[in-house]
Amino acid sequence: MTTGRKAAGSHRLQSGQSVVEFACAIVAALWLLFGTFEFGRAMYCYYFVCDLAREASRYAAMNGASSPDPVTASGVQTFVIDELPPGLEASSLVVNTTWTPNNSIGGVVAVTVQYNFKPMTPFFPDTSLTLSSSSQFTIDQ
Repeated sequence: MTTGRKAAGSHRLQSGQSVVEFACAIVAALWLLFGTFEFGRAMYCYYFVCDLAREASRYAAMNGASSPDPVTASGVQTFVIDELPPGLEASSLVVNTTWTPNNSIGGVVAVTVQYNFKPMTPFFPDTSLTLSSSSQFTIDQ
């Protein structure tokens, strides 16, 4: 009779141990899952930051001072905001445009796009990462 009682008590202890092990394992698995998700989102944002910088500098180079519709720094910023893909917020975007020596043919236009990436998951609270890319083109028109 004593053996039956030990087996029943032992089963209850093992059941509690399984719950604790499952809790530890699920936390680690969720951290890994959400970390992978956020890394993918960050790479998505960085890809588009690079693409936006390249496209904006090309746009500015094609619309220099001698073109029919010359572009300004605010025009480049408007172009970038209009080209934003889904998932990126315009409020987290900074666009800097500089012309060397000026906006005429043969000059160089440089565009820097910065995006303040904020994770969506609760595992990374109050974390932000500044993604930045620069591109420059020689002005053709």
